[in-house]
Amino acid sequence: MTEIRFSIRGVAVPWARAGRFGSRSFTPTKQKNYMAMIKAECADAMNTPPLEGPVSYELIAVFPRPKSHSRKRREAVGGAWKDTKPDADNLSKIIKDAVEGIAYINDSQIADTRSRKLWGDEPGITVVIRSLEGVAP
Repeated sequence: MTEIRFSIRGVAVPWARAGRFGSRSFTPTKQKNYMAMIKAECADAMNTPPLEGPVSYELIAVFPRPKSHSRKRREAVGGAWKDTKPDADNLSKIIKDAVEGIAYINDSQIADTRSRKLWGDEPGITVVIRSLEGVAP
């Protein structure tokens, strides 16, 4: 099974709707820069051409713990679930769109997906994309 794994350090930037300037739409600069960083990390991790056929997509997003968390919550083994914004869908969307054409041909190939948001000590995102070719559902 072919697997692509890469990580992006720092606080994640979720997908944002395009802004409008008169009759024209534009992508916010922060989002453009983050997508460029994702593309570069994915391209560095690739050792194959873009995957064909069905793929699975896994995202693990770790956010810095707020100072307001209790000591007990901060010391929880394995981190704690993050149940506040940004939405897991918006975190996934920016990455899925950024790696299209690099990790896989089109994001419509994604047949299995999992996204997790956690509080932790080292903020960042880990992405794992696997070929499902020959794998039973």
